[in-house]
Amino acid sequence: MDQAQIIEEFHQGRCIRAYQLFGAHFAYEGGEGVRFTVYAPHAHSVSVIGSFNDWDGNRDRMTRTDFKGVWSVFVKGVKEWDSYKYHIEDNFWISQIRMPSTARLLRRLLRRSTACMISAGAIRNG
Repeated sequence: MDQAQIIEEFHQGRCIRAYQLFGAHFAYEGGEGVRFTVYAPHAHSVSVIGSFNDWDGNRDRMTRTDFKGVWSVFVKGVKEWDSYKYHIEDNFWISQIRMPSTARLLRRLLRRSTACMISAGAIRNG
């Protein structure tokens, strides 16, 4: 996979292989895990949150790549069927509001119902 070519075609609006780069892909980078990549051109901070990090936006912060608007991170230990979302902050986004501990269960249930799930065959929306 030529990342530079995929990004160039993506920015030109003619990319049919974006799925090869964006999203969640199992990888081995010093250990087994998942490479998460997302396009967020106006973001100043991006994290991946999920069942594997207790939905904590401070644990797995993504870094901006050399490609305009593309953010990526490798997270070790992510397993098949783990749920995830991207936590994106920009000038218009209000950071995640901390909820009291009594509301944490409800927060987890709501997050899980709208999150993506990681699968070895494909990424499935939940």
